[in-house]
Amino acid sequence: MPGQRSAKWVDVVAEPSGNKGQFNYYFNTRNWEKQTVPAGSFDTIRIDVLMMLDDATAFRNGTTCNFIYWYSPAARGTVRERRTALFTTALSPTETQVQNATYELASFTPGK
Repeated sequence: MPGQRSAKWVDVVAEPSGNKGQFNYYFNTRNWEKQTVPAGSFDTIRIDVLMMLDDATAFRNGTTCNFIYWYSPAARGTVRERRTALFTTALSPTETQVQNATYELASFTPGK
C-alpha cells in the first residue's frame, strides 16, 4: 500500500570471516506505476529502499545502498530493480560507486 514506511536494524554475520555487524534497512512504498519491460507491461508499486551498512574502516565510511523495486502482484515479484551503492572516503568527500545496475524481467508465464 502506498505510503507505508518501516525502518529496522538487522544483525548480520559475514561469511567466512565470522565478522559481525549491523545495517539499517529503511523502506518506503511510493505510488502505483505502469512499467513496461521485455516481459510485458505490468501495474507495479514502487518501493524505495535505503540501507546503511556497518562496513566502515579507518579509511572509508560505511556503504550506502539505494535500491528501487517495482513490484507487480500479477508477476508475483519485481519486474524492474535499480540498485546503486557507494561509500565516501574518510579523509575527503570522494564517492566510490560499488554498484550501479538495473534489472528487468525478461519473460513471464503466469502459473495456474
